[in-house]
Amino acid sequence: FLARLKRQSLTALHFWSLVIIVLVLLGALARIAWVNIWVPPYGNDPLEYMTVARLITGKMALSGVYPPIDTSVTAGFFGPWTHPPGFVLLMSWAQLLQGDYYSAGAIKFIDTYFLAAGAFVVFVFAGGALNFRGIIAATLYILTPLLLTQAFEHHIDISRIGLWTGAFL
Repeated sequence: FLARLKRQSLTALHFWSLVIIVLVLLGALARIAWVNIWVPPYGNDPLEYMTVARLITGKMALSGVYPPIDTSVTAGFFGPWTHPPGFVLLMSWAQLLQGDYYSAGAIKFIDTYFLAAGAFVVFVFAGGALNFRGIIAATLYILTPLLLTQAFEHHIDISRIGLWTGAFL
């Protein structure tokens, strides 16, 4: 990738600026992943979703658990939701992949994945690597404060934003 860029008619300043921006972009994603490893989930909504995902994974069934309105089945948890269980099932599948539903583990990286995938979509549709627009657009996408907060908090909105970004571009 870097050799192909260097062969093109980029000046040394443009080339190294591009390298620095890519390193900042990758560093931001690595930092998010590192923080997600050590910081437990703390937001209200993510904790509710993780509770229901743990119940679904533990019972290996969706019926009777979702929506969580029967407190005798859900160990006292009550969540009268009306939306589909897509994000909760994604968390449940992550728990099945890790083989453990007592810890957050793989669930913490769902938002990091959607943030990176959304940035890749923005990168491709803004021009790719052959000009600065793609890399700058992806960097601005990842460094948007609201998206960063959502990724650190393990909230559902980052996956929605990533999917809508892909759908509209």
